[in-house]
Amino acid sequence: MLQEQPRRAEEQQQPRRSDDDERQESIKYGDVFNVSSDLAANPIAPQDARMMGHAETRVLGQVPQADPGDVMRAAAAHNVRVGLLPSRDISDAAKNQGIDLSETAVPGARVVTEFVGGQGATEKLATDKPVSRQDAEAVVSAEPRNNPNLTTHTGGVAASITAAARLSESGTNI
Repeated sequence: MLQEQPRRAEEQQQPRRSDDDERQESIKYGDVFNVSSDLAANPIAPQDARMMGHAETRVLGQVPQADPGDVMRAAAAHNVRVGLLPSRDISDAAKNQGIDLSETAVPGARVVTEFVGGQGATEKLATDKPVSRQDAEAVVSAEPRNNPNLTTHTGGVAASITAAARLSESGTNI
């Protein structure tokens, strides 16, 4: 009588995909950032988002909200939640070329550049820049591309950014 070998813990923790998940695509760097070919095709992985959070804390002293790192965290959480990536996944770009952040002070503002795999997205931010309607529109247009029904998700990235934009426009501090 043969006994089945116990599965490795790593294999047991792999996300299970349903038929609906098979039709979904992960949120990739190219869906939310202006990056080129190889990086654009990489799904935003949870370890990438964690690495960006560490870089933000190291350079800025905190993890800011409504910045590219926040988008990475939300996209990575989505990718894990729908079972498209394991919770400890890291992209080849982050693993091989790293994630970094730099800040340059200019009169009345700061320029923050966040890098993934050597490519960066530069933002010019006023101190604690609120989320704008344009920010929300960009996210709302990106999220449905990763859903076979071409809709946004209740409580998803688009809903969160839209709510933040509404609060910003009404003058409510969050």
